[in-house]
Amino acid sequence: MIFLSKDAKNQKKNGQKLLGVLDVVVDRNHFGRQKFSFEGEISSTIDNKKHNGVFIRAPGILEVGKRTKVLGTIEHDKCKTFPVAVQQGSLLATSFHPELTDDTAWHLHFLEMVKKSRRK
Repeated sequence: MIFLSKDAKNQKKNGQKLLGVLDVVVDRNHFGRQKFSFEGEISSTIDNKKHNGVFIRAPGILEVGKRTKVLGTIEHDKCKTFPVAVQQGSLLATSFHPELTDDTAWHLHFLEMVKKSRRK
């Protein structure tokens, strides 16, 4: 997500250049360093269900551009709602690690994106 974003806060000095192809502004390690990793409940628009997410040194999405759709949010930091999954065209980015749970919803959504792109 950080690498794709148009801007990132709290980057390392002389750190990685950004591609700038995803219309979001992110905050590196927004939810804290690795020792503050956590699991949280994500509200999803991909299937209108709740999903468990594993957050490890996760970036936070501070701003979402008009071309970008929020697919998932989490209540965190005294009930403030944060976007944690976004899609912009064929780009999909998450603050959490969907591969670390048994829930396949995010993977299935990604596969549907691939199928749709192949039909064009």
